[in-house]
Amino acid sequence: MTEESLRRRLARLESALESEKARLRKVCGGTPSFRREDELIGKIKAVKQQLSQMSAGGDNHTFKETGRRMPAN
Repeated sequence: MTEESLRRRLARLESALESEKARLRKVCGGTPSFRREDELIGKIKAVKQQLSQMSAGGDNHTFKETGRRMPAN
């Protein structure tokens, strides 16, 4: 993934997190589930770590957070 695509993904995840928080604030008559919010926070952390590795010149072909290898160009 390129740095630009990671930044776009981060923006989408942060937007989804804000939407999820708004949805949780509207929940009435029941206990809200925070599972989706927790998943989004984890994904945001992973993308931020990938961006910092990229900025530091780290290996951008292997992402330990996802356990996936990026295809070689």
